[in-house]
Amino acid sequence: MSSEREANQSAGQRRPLPEPLLTAVAQTLEATSQGASETRQRAQVLLDEVARRGQEAGEEIARRGQEAGVEIRRRFREFGFAGAEEVDELRARIADLEARLEQLQAERSAPSRT
Repeated sequence: MSSEREANQSAGQRRPLPEPLLTAVAQTLEATSQGASETRQRAQVLLDEVARRGQEAGEEIARRGQEAGVEIRRRFREFGFAGAEEVDELRARIADLEARLEQLQAERSAPSRT
């Protein structure tokens, strides 16, 4: 009879698993899938938190950078340093004065017509 059982099993005719074992396997799979879902949800919450904190950190860095720029400009004015706009204005004034000087020199060196 054992050879008959072996022949049936080898031919693909296996006995069905007992119901309690099937129930246990199903419960294990269900618990595992719920755990995976919970893990996935927790990972998403953590990822969202990391993204939120990164955004806040970026905004804080930008705010501190602006504050530092204001403070640097204030200190430059306090010590009498010229800013870029002031330097540009001075360059333009110097160019105007040079042009005016050239004009006056040209008028002075030109022969007068009297």
